[in-house]
Amino acid sequence: MGRDCGRWVGRGVRQVFEIERIRQVKGKRATREVVDGFTSLGPEEAGPAELLTVSRKHWAIKNKLYGCGMGC
Repeated sequence: MGRDCGRWVGRGVRQVFEIERIRQVKGKRATREVVDGFTSLGPEEAGPAELLTVSRKHWAIKNKLYGCGMGC
């Protein structure tokens, strides 16, 4: 993570993470997106696999509510 994340210390943030998303829509060029996140859960409560699961569930709910809207 290239950004200074020290500003979140002391605000209940216990982990800062980065997720890289590569998306391929049929017939189109793949796109890459890197997003940063933070959580009040400590590493003992949520490791990398759990954080990824939470992120995927978030987007699954959002896509179900609003539709993909991106040609998928």
